[in-house]
Amino acid sequence: MRVLVPLFTAILALAAVLSATGLSSAEPGEPATGSADAGTGDVDCDGDVDAIDAALVLQLIADLFGPLACPEAGDANLDGETDSVDAALILQFIAGLIDELPVGGPKDTATPTNTSIPPTSTPSGPTATNTPDGPIPTETPDTDTGTLIIRKEILDGETVVEDSAPGWEIRIYFGEDCVGSPFLTTSTGTSPLMIGLSAGDYSVQEVMQGGYMAVSETCINVEDLDAGEEIEVVFQNEEV
Repeated sequence: MRVLVPLFTAILALAAVLSATGLSSAEPGEPATGSADAGTGDVDCDGDVDAIDAALVLQLIADLFGPLACPEAGDANLDGETDSVDAALILQFIAGLIDELPVGGPKDTATPTNTSIPPTSTPSGPTATNTPDGPIPTETPDTDTGTLIIRKEILDGETVVEDSAPGWEIRIYFGEDCVGSPFLTTSTGTSPLMIGLSAGDYSVQEVMQGGYMAVSETCINVEDLDAGEEIEVVFQNEEV
């Protein structure tokens, strides 16, 4: 599932992060002050890592933009690919939630560990490729992030008639109970949505659509996500 966030949405998401965390009063788009090795995150080659870089990565993976001016700078987690995980890590770096880029294994030539990711398990806490048939095994180095797996199911009574319903808006918040502004807004696809996040507490909200009723809670808390951990959130709805 590719995460599509237009440029202005990415900048607003950064503003929400800075406001919610109280880390800075800077305007969205102001460069981060942490340490980025060899320009990691600076995909537009302007000398700064800012929300514009995260937005360009998202536009690239949605096939709305390309190529990047500095394509090698887009791999923020050293998994060999540029994807939505990298955009999320760049935004977290800008907000001061992680201290340096890239994140992941040793910044040398060490061979990463091969990890097979089952259909109900994940990537995007660094890395996985989603296909219409579900995620496929990928090569994933050790990282400082955990993985949030989001699945959307449609029920008929107690029977699951669709286990990966596409097109449902999903919002992710810092802390519990979906309070304040989400720092990331995306939508479900035909395979589980997988997002890499720094260790911490989060909450995930689905936006209801007409013609359906909620079977599960519409806001689900994710407590104590640890580095290397995978936590699955399942939203269930039934047609009315």
